[in-house]
Amino acid sequence: MIWPLIVERRAHPERYDDFLLDFATAEYKDGTPMEDDAVIATIMGLMFAGHETTAGQAAWTIIQLLQTPEYLQLLQQEISDCFPVGEPITARNLGSMKHVFWAVQETTRMHPSADVLARRVEEDIEVGEYRIPQGWNLMVAADLAQQLPDLFANPTLYDPLRYAPGREEDRQHRFSLIGFGGGTHKCAGMNFANNEMMIITALLFQQFDLELITKEPRVDYSLGAARPEKTYIRYRRKSINIV
Repeated sequence: MIWPLIVERRAHPERYDDFLLDFATAEYKDGTPMEDDAVIATIMGLMFAGHETTAGQAAWTIIQLLQTPEYLQLLQQEISDCFPVGEPITARNLGSMKHVFWAVQETTRMHPSADVLARRVEEDIEVGEYRIPQGWNLMVAADLAQQLPDLFANPTLYDPLRYAPGREEDRQHRFSLIGFGGGTHKCAGMNFANNEMMIITALLFQQFDLELITKEPRVDYSLGAARPEKTYIRYRRKSINIV
C-alpha cells in the first residue's frame, strides 16, 4: 500500500509537499539514498508510534474517567472553569487543566499502549536476586513495572490525584513512569502525544455527556499496540449557550 505512493513521489516530486516526499527522497549524510526497505519500515514505524499508541491510550483515558465518577466530577468542573462550552481550545487553557493531565498520566501508568520495551544490556546489572549479563537483550514490561507498590500507593487503583502536589508519586524515581520509554530512547513525541490525548479528553467532555455502556472492557492485544476491546459509549451533545 505504501510503495506505490513512494514511487509516485519519486517520479513527480514537483506535485507533492508532504512527509512522504521527504522520506521518498531521503539521503544519508554522505549523500547515499535511503534504502527502500528502510523507507517503508520508517513510515510504518511512524504510523504505529504516531497513531496506534495514542488512539489506544486516549480511549482508555475516556473509559477510566467514566468508570470513576468522583474524579470525573473534578475534571468536569475544571473544564467548566477553564474551557467552557463554546470556547476554543488554546495552549493557555490546555496548560491550566491539571486534572485532565493527571487523568492522561494515570492511564499511561495503568494502560500503556507500548506495554513492552526492548533494551540491550550494556553492563551486568542486578535485579533482585538475579544478575542480567552484559550483551543480553532485555524485555521490560511497562504495565507491570508501573504498578510496583514500592513506587505507587494502591497501584491497581485508578487515582489521578497521585500526581497532585504533596503526593507526586511519579517523582519518587526517574523511571517510575516508563509508558513512553526512558533514558536516551524515551519517546521523542511524548509531549505531543500527551497534548493530543488532553485535547481529545477536554473536547469530548466539554461538548458531550457520556455514559459507559460496556462497563468492564478488557485489553485487546491482537493488533499492534495494546488497546481496549470494542467498547460502547452513549453520548448526548451538550447545549451551547453563548452570550
